[in-house]
Amino acid sequence: MTSTVQRCQEVPPTDVMSAAVQALVDEGVSEFGRLDMVCANADIAGIAENTWTMTEDEWSEMIAVDLTGVWKTVKAAAHPR
Repeated sequence: MTSTVQRCQEVPPTDVMSAAVQALVDEGVSEFGRLDMVCANADIAGIAENTWTMTEDEWSEMIAVDLTGVWKTVKAAAHPR
């Protein structure tokens, strides 16, 4: 039998910019009956080593994932059921 902690550790990385976030939240609620917390932690790797070499497109992509992705995660988790 798999414990709740073990099951939570099995959650795969999720594209926070897609509908996969809502699907993951819905799956968790379906499996566990409720959602007690959410860890909205998003990052995008491999953009640039430092700010002064970033292009504006790289900056925009980073902001989209790091800020908007976290917002989408919280929004999906906080939506009343």
